[in-house]
Amino acid sequence: MTAAVAQPLQIAGLIGLAAVAAARLLTATPRLRAVAGMAVLGLAPLVLLAAVTGDQQSSLPQLSTPLIAAGLAGGAIVLVAATALCLRFPRAVLPAALVALPFRIPLEVGGDSVKLLLPLYLVIAAAVTAETWRAWRGDALATHPVRRLDILLATFLGLYALQTAYSSDVSTAVQNFTFFYAPFVLLYGLAADQRWDGALLRTCAAAVLAVALLLVAAGFVEFARGQYLIRPGGISPSDFDPYFRVQSLFFDPNIFGRFLVLVMLTVSALMIYTSRAHRVFYAAVVLAVLWAGLVLTLSQSSFAALLAGLIALAAMRWNARAVLGSAGVVLLAGVVFAIAVPSVSGIDLSSSRSAETSTSGRLDLVTGGLKLWRDRPLVGQGAGGFAAEFQRGSLAHDSAFGSPSTTKSHTAPLTVAAEQGVVGLAVFLALLWTCFKCVFRRTGDDRRPGRVARVAVAAAFTALFVHSLVYAALFEDPFMWVLLGMGVSLAAIPLPGADIVDELGVADLSERAS
Repeated sequence: MTAAVAQPLQIAGLIGLAAVAAARLLTATPRLRAVAGMAVLGLAPLVLLAAVTGDQQSSLPQLSTPLIAAGLAGGAIVLVAATALCLRFPRAVLPAALVALPFRIPLEVGGDSVKLLLPLYLVIAAAVTAETWRAWRGDALATHPVRRLDILLATFLGLYALQTAYSSDVSTAVQNFTFFYAPFVLLYGLAADQRWDGALLRTCAAAVLAVALLLVAAGFVEFARGQYLIRPGGISPSDFDPYFRVQSLFFDPNIFGRFLVLVMLTVSALMIYTSRAHRVFYAAVVLAVLWAGLVLTLSQSSFAALLAGLIALAAMRWNARAVLGSAGVVLLAGVVFAIAVPSVSGIDLSSSRSAETSTSGRLDLVTGGLKLWRDRPLVGQGAGGFAAEFQRGSLAHDSAFGSPSTTKSHTAPLTVAAEQGVVGLAVFLALLWTCFKCVFRRTGDDRRPGRVARVAVAAAFTALFVHSLVYAALFEDPFMWVLLGMGVSLAAIPLPGADIVDELGVADLSERAS
């Protein structure tokens, strides 16, 4: 199949995939939602296969037909077994998804190394298949309320698919949609439709904490050995940084750091909402271990995300105006100091080359992204087209970090602006505003069950967003979709009269005051 034929088929496939994903979001009837979910599961691999087999210029690895057939057969067997487990233990789906979230499987295919969230994909596919089985068997399933957030998510996905029509890199758009957006829409639905209670919240918190401690232990081993535990493609520690940064099993120190930050904020939320000394002590010990793991990543973006999350936590726990005002003053003073005393802070903006070095190569990406936006401000360069247009326009300058090769500007809103223009940016900002409203909804209501969980979700979402401003990957991060689903679901829990529910085994201070 020639590229002239393959690309239109891929674009049509993406538009169809966006349509069924939107149907999944906007359909209230359980059976129709189940059909839409299965359509997403079936169509996403077909769109991806069209890219890896039909377009020889694709940046995706090329797969042979026997390998595809073997993979499909083995996958079907594993899916049947996983579906049976989901039917037998339906409340284990979300804990299993949280355990699977960090793990990427490196595959050497076609001479390239790809890292896929295969364990998470399996959990999602099995859960949706089990849901479909229950719906068509006639089991009573809750009707899914269509929210403003769902409408904006569907709009965002539909617009992204349509804007591949003039993209110079359809294969990147295919990767984003099939690896991230399509499966994560299903993940969001699983979290949003879940009936959360104390037992399930405790199980999820324990699961993600256990995984975090395990991965930190792996990071400690990496640091002691001075080499990565897993090195797909022969990557060595010195390939990207002049100093060793642990990455555990994430293949990226910044993504590992982001994960640790989200877990640390969850533990911190538990800590500040209890006055029991032994719980405070245990939380402090856990935070110390996680902090050690975070320090070894040397991820500046993760440190900034942690600070933002902690500020959000403090604002929700205590006086918001006082906390935000004090934080603003301190941050402003820190920025002034960093610029005024570059010899201490290491931030030198006196020249473009020194600024590029101080920002770890991000200044070149940001200025190039802004130029791409200015070139086509209304509709952008096309979904997934940032990297191709960035390199084609010779926007990358030689620096201490070389000539960047990337698919993102490392600033999520700027990537959207460059690829999708003002039209896409307007939808993105409206969606982002609604996301924040959803996760922060009722975080100050201590009469309603799940307050600590709502606070933890809101702080974690804030941290994830701040991280995306300097490292991209907002809607490409599965945690974002889980946090959104949990946020809308937890906010919808009805009031139980005057009772206060200790949803995570941590007695709320308002309960003691009463």
